[in-house]
Amino acid sequence: MDMRGLSKVISEIRQAAVKGKEEEQKVIERELFKVRQKFKETKNMKGYDRKKNVCKLLYIFMLGYEVDFGQMEAVQLLTSDKYSEKHIGYLACTLFLNENDELITLITHSVQQDLIGGQQTGALSKDREYAQCLALTALANVGGKDFADAMADDVRRIVCSRNSSQFVIEKALLTLLRLYRSSPERIDVEEVAPQILEFLGKSNLSLINSALSLVLGLVGKHRQTLAPAVPKVIKILYRLILSKELGPELYYSIPSPWTQVKCFRFLQHFDMPAEGSLITSVLNKIILTSERVLREQKHQPTRGTPARNNAMNAVLAEAINLVMYWDKDKELLNMSGGILVRFISDTKDANLRYIGLDLLAKLSYCPDVFHEHVQKNQQATIVSSLRDPDISIRRKALDLLYVMCDKSNAAEIVGEMLDYLPTAEYSIKEELVIKIAILCERYAADYSWYIDVILNIISQAGDFVSPDVWQRVIHIVTNNIDTQKHAVTTVFRAISVPHAHEVAVKVASHVLGEFGSLLPDTPETNSTAQFTALHNKWGLVGPSTKTLLLSCYAKFYTQYADSPALRDRIRKIFEHNSSHVDVEIQQRAAEYRNMVNTSVVSEDTLQKVFENMPAFDVDVSRAQQKAVNRGAESTDSNIWQAKREEREQDIIASRKKDQDQREEIRQQTAHVWIAEAQSTAFQVSAHDLVRAGVVHSFNVNRLGCWPGPAPSVTQDYANLRKYADAEAAKSEPKMHSDAVLLKIGEEAVVRWQDGLLQQIDSAYDEQSNRLGLAGSGPDVLAQVQEEVANRGRALGEMLKQLFPRHAEKASVSAASDFDAIFGGPAPPAAAAAAPAAAPAAPAPSNFLDDIFGGPTPQQQQQQQQPQASAAAAGASLDDIFGGPPPAAAAPPQPVAAAGSWSDPAALNAMATVNLPRLLAAPQGVLYEDERMQIAVRGQFQGSEGQVSLFIGNKTQQPFTNAALHVDPLPNLVASMAEPLPNQIFGGKQIQHNVNFSCERFYNGMPTATLSFITMGQQFRLQTQFPVPANKFMQPLELTGPQFFQAWQATQSAAPQQIYRSNRDIDLNGCQALMTNSMKMRVLRAVDDNQNNMVGAAYFTPQPWNQAAPPKQQFVVLCNVETNPGAKATRVTLKSPVTEMETLLHGVFKKYFEQG
Repeated sequence: MDMRGLSKVISEIRQAAVKGKEEEQKVIERELFKVRQKFKETKNMKGYDRKKNVCKLLYIFMLGYEVDFGQMEAVQLLTSDKYSEKHIGYLACTLFLNENDELITLITHSVQQDLIGGQQTGALSKDREYAQCLALTALANVGGKDFADAMADDVRRIVCSRNSSQFVIEKALLTLLRLYRSSPERIDVEEVAPQILEFLGKSNLSLINSALSLVLGLVGKHRQTLAPAVPKVIKILYRLILSKELGPELYYSIPSPWTQVKCFRFLQHFDMPAEGSLITSVLNKIILTSERVLREQKHQPTRGTPARNNAMNAVLAEAINLVMYWDKDKELLNMSGGILVRFISDTKDANLRYIGLDLLAKLSYCPDVFHEHVQKNQQATIVSSLRDPDISIRRKALDLLYVMCDKSNAAEIVGEMLDYLPTAEYSIKEELVIKIAILCERYAADYSWYIDVILNIISQAGDFVSPDVWQRVIHIVTNNIDTQKHAVTTVFRAISVPHAHEVAVKVASHVLGEFGSLLPDTPETNSTAQFTALHNKWGLVGPSTKTLLLSCYAKFYTQYADSPALRDRIRKIFEHNSSHVDVEIQQRAAEYRNMVNTSVVSEDTLQKVFENMPAFDVDVSRAQQKAVNRGAESTDSNIWQAKREEREQDIIASRKKDQDQREEIRQQTAHVWIAEAQSTAFQVSAHDLVRAGVVHSFNVNRLGCWPGPAPSVTQDYANLRKYADAEAAKSEPKMHSDAVLLKIGEEAVVRWQDGLLQQIDSAYDEQSNRLGLAGSGPDVLAQVQEEVANRGRALGEMLKQLFPRHAEKASVSAASDFDAIFGGPAPPAAAAAAPAAAPAAPAPSNFLDDIFGGPTPQQQQQQQQPQASAAAAGASLDDIFGGPPPAAAAPPQPVAAAGSWSDPAALNAMATVNLPRLLAAPQGVLYEDERMQIAVRGQFQGSEGQVSLFIGNKTQQPFTNAALHVDPLPNLVASMAEPLPNQIFGGKQIQHNVNFSCERFYNGMPTATLSFITMGQQFRLQTQFPVPANKFMQPLELTGPQFFQAWQATQSAAPQQIYRSNRDIDLNGCQALMTNSMKMRVLRAVDDNQNNMVGAAYFTPQPWNQAAPPKQQFVVLCNVETNPGAKATRVTLKSPVTEMETLLHGVFKKYFEQG
């Protein structure tokens, strides 16, 4: 029936909308008023008028306006006998009402009557079936417990009835699924399952689809009941794809892709059937066809529409999911892995990259195929996805990096995650922090690395470090004695800076309180320095951290009883905070104040109360447990959750097994090292081993392993004596030089043991990797002991040169040696290795010589002569013998103090310090202080580039009047699509893009000026953008003859430089520098030497395919030759433009200087 009034209202609203929102709202308010007035007189209102006015309300409601009346009129229409009125009534109730609405009770009876009426037969049965469909549709859309309780049995009867029409059954199946989700207890799955399985054998695809939707919703909790459906579902796939019996329902030439997807998802809940040839044929057909289509699309990118490609990829993705879940057919798995690798390499289709990354993460449950297709070759591609513009792809790349991490690549992957952390979005930083923490704990060969990484995370993203992460650091430090000194040193350094994060203060309050006494007793690190560093943060931290600080002060009070000044300061702090406004701080301070009052609590009792905490009984961190229990966001999370938990538990169990076996081998192997060294050196005792470790570590400032032939041990020992005498002379209170030497010796013995255990662990790692952890413990033990014995014999040969005088001396018994060093009797093998009839050694002159061996008479005479050395003048150990070797880790990036904002020169200097790092990296932090962070990320293609600025406001106050200005260079055009937002809110991060276009080669880099105002203070930073000309180079693929021809034809002024590094040469890092920063193609086929690399690129400011010729173009060639033994690298560059050579040499220089 034509409703002209409704058409007129719709037309008026549309015409008003063209004029503006206000005009549209006026028309709608006028119509609502009219309808409201008409509904006041409903006694004589005809059904047509009621239907028309309700339709007006529906249209206004669908436009997004609130409609607070008319529901009763909709209910009256629903109860009408006329189908046209009933139709509008159901539509209105479905939109106006929800499952919690009170009016639901008014329509329950009418809906139920329509459901039951459809089962009757007669002349009006068709109309009743239509009304039945309306009732089912309303029931499925509104749902709710009330509807389920009242009508679940009626819907079930419709499904099981032989009299129901097919289109009614289809709606009933979907309605049953909706009611099951609302009230699963109201649906008896056992009763309806046989009828549902019968529908799966029908020939009507529409009915099959409805039945598949229902079984897919039920299978999660009723797997055994629906297990008989597996062969039927496989048969559906066969009839759909291979035999093509199920009708010509094609979607862009693909047979019913939605049916295929549902079938594959259902089968993923079950194991592969014993007779799986049928489903294997189906999967093989899909994967082979998809692979062929993908190959064709690679050569013909325009082939196929997006809709067809999406349908094909959806089917392929679910088929691959099933192949990976079953993990039976290696051929299908390999084909699937190859397809997924192509997906993540696709630079045009973000959907393909997302699917590829998501499925490759699941492929990790098939370790062999995953290692072959992903871990060996695709790490660089996955890392590059962390810089994809789409955040969903970045999330999936992060998940994939997490699952592909293992012992061999853990350091590299954790490093990539740390590089990504500063520029990561706030929404994923917490997840990223947890993943880094889990990986570095799980695969740390040395917990010192784990501690360094966590403190690095805290400094970069402390706000996102959960208690589970930083508390785990405390567990590990407490449980591992050999890590405590490194931990306390690192933590103290971390809180000594002005901008230390509150989480770092929490960690320090425990670590320093428990193990602060391990730090050297110097003015820089003594108890007073530790207390001052912590208490300086008191006013910057919250109440929970202050309570931890009070407990730390209480520990300090008992540990440093010899410092009365420190004790007085602590007592005053307890007294002052006994009336603190925070109840927890007040109570803790009052209790500690009373405890340190010696008149109440004795000193002995205080020492017992505050003694060191025992080891924590925690094998697995809560962060790892959360990772085990974390469910995926996809709809099939329940399918893969069991596999995810099983894998995480296997990793934890494997690590526990490795730790137990390592400890067992340590205990059974230490004596082999000493026995072989003594046997080879004949008369060298274990004390001599320790003495050699002391003097060499003192001389070259390293302990544990000997670097090779060293200076005279006796001369080193004389220097050690001189240093001890000088330290004793200036000590307060006075100490004997033997006491100083004993302290050095005690530390060296501990570290020498650590060095020995490192040798054993190294041998264990080599042999266990070779044999595999699946091998038996005795096999690994035998191989490790053989390797350690070889290393012990090599040490013995060295000791022959270090201790030639011992060839005529007797050795102390091996049993006493082992007992003196390791605190227990030597194993039988060690005792047997010592000569049985050796005479006793001469008695040394004092107790220290009894440990280390006494000096010769000539040395004693030298020690009695006047000493005019630097040690006598009070010089430090580093002044005499040289400082410590360069640290393995890169120095922390400078962070400015917020007070320097008033000094533009200081700000510019801070940004200049970080700039060189960004020349060799695509992203990083340009500037950071305690109030803000500026990170950059660059992307370049051809002559165009884009630099993204990530400006983060760490404060709670907004940055206002923000402005960014970029000064262009000749031949380099800079532009911004929109200006910088005027305001940056507190705790937020914004991204702003600056576009660059290169016309010719240029010198220098563009200058940018960032300014804003916050809390009345002006911030103005002027710095250079990391956009040198080499960013616009493009990779050039050359064969060997082509490269050498170009090399000979290119002239160069001074192309060659030699660079030396303080670390081992990292070929992967050098290759990443050439490919990412210099945009070169590394030509592996040119040079067969694995230590060398050859690269080629071309510089052309305009793309090659433009009609106009480029203004400038030339080739850049590079030859990198490394000498790992000398830690030296020779770089030869050739380019017609000398300035380009100079620029690239500068990048290489910064790279090698940073180590």
